[in-house]
Amino acid sequence: MQNDFVRVGAPLEVPDARETIDVHRELLRWFRDRRRPVVFTRFVAGPVPTLMWRWSPVIAPPVCCCWPGFMRAYGDVEGERECVAVVDELAPLPDEHQVDKYGYNAFHRTRLTGLLLANQVDTVVITGTVTQICVEDTARGAFHEGFQAAVVSDAVSSFAPDLHEATLRNLAMKYGRVMTWGEAVAELEA
Repeated sequence: MQNDFVRVGAPLEVPDARETIDVHRELLRWFRDRRRPVVFTRFVAGPVPTLMWRWSPVIAPPVCCCWPGFMRAYGDVEGERECVAVVDELAPLPDEHQVDKYGYNAFHRTRLTGLLLANQVDTVVITGTVTQICVEDTARGAFHEGFQAAVVSDAVSSFAPDLHEATLRNLAMKYGRVMTWGEAVAELEA
């Protein structure tokens, strides 16, 4: 839920992502009120060409999508924002972890597994954008790392509704559970 994906006019804009902000707020409130771990992941690109540049050319200059420290103006907020930052509406608290990832899967070559194990987490609740790319690869990563995954269907989004739906069905078949935020919270409280 970073500026360069969520904001109006962002280089990798997913308009439907803005519709999930309220659900994200509710989930954040629930986890924070109960002092459960909250971890934000951020897709980070940079000035050295990688395979990712081939599949997302806006990462390269002159656009420089998701580069740390790169500022950009967007159509729905005043002033510039750091393009790699989580949107203001969901900003991490000072004591909440942010894990930078350099690909789609938040577990691949990051400190996420160790961080979750250190907090005695065995189940991850996954939200964000884009369903068929970062969300899917992270849910699969959770499965491969031995974590139970729950993908929150009304807190994920895509620019391709058909791929969004197909991905949720596929994840529910073999990689984890797919549920609404209300279902997830009810189960967590039970």
